Amino acid sequence: MLTSKLSKTEKFIVSLFSFVVLVFGYLFLSYSLIFAQVPKPYVPCGKTKDPEFHSLRPYQASPCDESPAANPALFCGGDLVFSDSITVNKNESDSCVDGGGENGKDQCRFTFTRPPVEIAVDLSGAEFPIAGNTQLVVNSQSDDEKLNDTQKVSEYISWYLNGTTGRAEYPFLDIENEDDISKIVNYSGPIKRLFPQQEQIKARIKTVEGRGKDTHDQIVGCTNVLGVPIECSKGGKPRRLSDWAGNLPPLEEEIGDKYEDFTEYWKAYQEWRGKFCFDMPFTGGKYYLCGQNPFKPDYHSSLFGYIPLALTEDSVGEVEIITTTAQPRTEGMVISNVSFDNQSPAELFFPHTIEINDLTDMLQKTFKPKDSPATGDSASVDLAGNCSITNVRTNPGDDLFAGEIKGELSYTADFTCDFEPPDKVGSCITDAECSFWGSSYSCNGRGRCEDQDHNPSCTVDTAVSLSLKSKSPSLDDIWQKTVAGPASAFRRLAPQINLDPDDPIACLLDIPSSTEIELEGENVTTSKAELFFPHLGGVYDYFLKGIQSMIQPKGFANPITKADPGDPLCKSGEGSVDICGACNPEPVSVCGDKELYRAKFEDLAQRWLAGYGSPRVDMYDTVWDTSCSRGVSPVFSIAIWLHESGASNYAGICQKLAGGNTASEWCHQVQDFGFNNNDIATKYEPDGTIIADHLIDQLNAFLNLPGAYIGKCGGPENFSCPMELFGAQYVYGECVATSSSNGYIAGIKKIFGWIAGGEQFPCYPTAIQ
Repeated sequence: MLTSKLSKTEKFIVSLFSFVVLVFGYLFLSYSLIFAQVPKPYVPCGKTKDPEFHSLRPYQASPCDESPAANPALFCGGDLVFSDSITVNKNESDSCVDGGGENGKDQCRFTFTRPPVEIAVDLSGAEFPIAGNTQLVVNSQSDDEKLNDTQKVSEYISWYLNGTTGRAEYPFLDIENEDDISKIVNYSGPIKRLFPQQEQIKARIKTVEGRGKDTHDQIVGCTNVLGVPIECSKGGKPRRLSDWAGNLPPLEEEIGDKYEDFTEYWKAYQEWRGKFCFDMPFTGGKYYLCGQNPFKPDYHSSLFGYIPLALTEDSVGEVEIITTTAQPRTEGMVISNVSFDNQSPAELFFPHTIEINDLTDMLQKTFKPKDSPATGDSASVDLAGNCSITNVRTNPGDDLFAGEIKGELSYTADFTCDFEPPDKVGSCITDAECSFWGSSYSCNGRGRCEDQDHNPSCTVDTAVSLSLKSKSPSLDDIWQKTVAGPASAFRRLAPQINLDPDDPIACLLDIPSSTEIELEGENVTTSKAELFFPHLGGVYDYFLKGIQSMIQPKGFANPITKADPGDPLCKSGEGSVDICGACNPEPVSVCGDKELYRAKFEDLAQRWLAGYGSPRVDMYDTVWDTSCSRGVSPVFSIAIWLHESGASNYAGICQKLAGGNTASEWCHQVQDFGFNNNDIATKYEPDGTIIADHLIDQLNAFLNLPGAYIGKCGGPENFSCPMELFGAQYVYGECVATSSSNGYIAGIKKIFGWIAGGEQFPCYPTAIQ
């Protein structure tokens, strides 16, 4: 056997190396545990796996229902900007003009079609704000508590509704301890304080019975070897939902069926709590005594309150690219035929949305009349044209475990390049006449012999903007149940919300929330972007902050967000707007009242983008008169104009919507009236200087639409609500109206009302015969 003997120095080096490997391995493992999915994917609903992450999100990114949520809330996102460059050789040109460029250079024109190039955008790092946070508190991966109880219930919907008590991650509360009593009173949450105990018991029974089908068999709490409940952080045996199968508490509603009377029911309930009960003699079973049974640990009753009241599963959403625009970075370039094909949207795993939706149902039952609807129509936020994000709320949230968007980008670019002229000698008609000058010379088609070996190249640059759209589960219903709907918790305390600037709450702001995402992809030029989610900012302002302000003593409350009725995000709070009620069949009947509405239009236009930029209010007469001449409601046209481009406020769009990112599409072009054709989109510089003015083209194209839609889908005369047809066609090009397309028209109707006051909304943009 061969052996080798290491010196002391060599042994020290080996030991040091091993130590470094162990340390870095530990750090890497710790980092992976903190930031990787817990438990690691994918854990099917019928399975369990340790460690579970947190009792409010035990199985990250492992939803029982893997299909995307039906009827998600739609909202636009920020722009992703990619750089691209095109290199061409002179002999590939369509045509050249000798001396046609600067300083006598040859100018050649090219038409270049970008072959489809695959783009992959990694959206990892996206968080879901405001809904909940299980990452900055004690969980299976960290003992660091970065949020106190006040922050939890004030900043996050899930913590507010659930309360901070009854969580497996924390010590058991002692009702003889003054601090613990204060926590029970102040931080248990509205469901535990307001919802009847029997209804809470039934909700937890439903959670137990739904395990394996609707929810994972998650850990509820832990017990020691004697079956006594202890903190899970101290070890012990995990007790899962399945441990309660066959050990559920009796229900009071079973009296008369399973139990003869309340006495018999209450005896059964005490026995379920682990007590030993015996009948008093000579009382005929009407009286009994109960005592603690030392041989039957009562963890089933002690931990029953730790069973979730609602499902803690993730639900599935998506992010996809909805519009693509290539921005020329070379003077005189024209981009057309932009497409992003074969797209695979990025999957998002939303925590807390199912849970919050269920809990708000329970909260509404504490005050809502029986059998009355929990929501109005879905208040979807439209995606057509300009998505005017003028207000936003955010805070640290839970990881969405966002995937990757993939697709193939292509476009056509028309441009010119200037080249140093080659030697051109002798006039010619045919190539043969040029052979005298050398074998590389030929007749260039412009009557001169040209050296074909002189074939210089030219490189031009473009920027490609990809606009995002998020699909978020349950947010429409959550917004309705908590704030905007007629049966919402907020409206219970603030029933009178009118579009009157003098009212304490003139209207509700439908404010989105956002998360910043790190972008990773080849040639990406924006390292960060924002992804937006509808309604959550409004829930934050009115449900989390507003309700608490209403119930606090005077002088201690924070002011409730107050909005001007002219704010584009203003919602009346009356649920959805009726777009199919009484309407005006003669939409041009107001054409003679142009001056009556001018001042209101100008006021709205100046405030539309929070005072940024300069809207083209000088075009009011043109829009009004042209609409009237074409039989289209002029106020309807102006409402569309305001909505789609802030009345062509180009600098304002760049400043407000692009957030100073001059590479964004918002800083270079917009479709003034939302007509989806980039060839007639107005092009401009970031400061609003117009490069190619297509406002009139957009107006004319828009005014053609009402007539063009007649005859499609059977024609509007065959619809009980013709304006629904217009919305379906205008927003999505479909024949079936959706909550989103109706929501878009509802928004236009509100703008119409701000301009025209009590004037009836048209039945259709034009008169229908």
